[in-house]
Amino acid sequence: VYLEDRLTGSFTDISNNGSYSTLMDPENSKGRFFLHFSPMATTIQEQTNHPFVVFSNENELNILFNTAAIGDKTEATISLFDMSGRLLHYSAAVSLQSSVYKMNISGIAPGMYVVTLSENDRQCKTKLLVK
Repeated sequence: VYLEDRLTGSFTDISNNGSYSTLMDPENSKGRFFLHFSPMATTIQEQTNHPFVVFSNENELNILFNTAAIGDKTEATISLFDMSGRLLHYSAAVSLQSSVYKMNISGIAPGMYVVTLSENDRQCKTKLLVK
């Protein structure tokens, strides 16, 4: 059993201990938590030295590049997938020398997505919650 917190964008496995506690503001409680009763397809191994950070701001997806983690790489491809694995957006030859990449996501429904950054020899993935 997984508890989804839509305010923080987190998923917590409550199968083992069966409980979860948090401090809440009454104004942010409606529609904040959802229970999922099957293994989540969102279990992506988080990396400690991730080469990018992803966040959405209204109708725009922003990807900030961590130049220390990228090293001397100059280009990569960026892909956006829904949770069923369907490719929604693909950008080839994205410059890693700029600090940010912006993508229009105005046609994307609220939900959980996977953003992938691919270079020649590696691929990094992260989750994105679009509200």
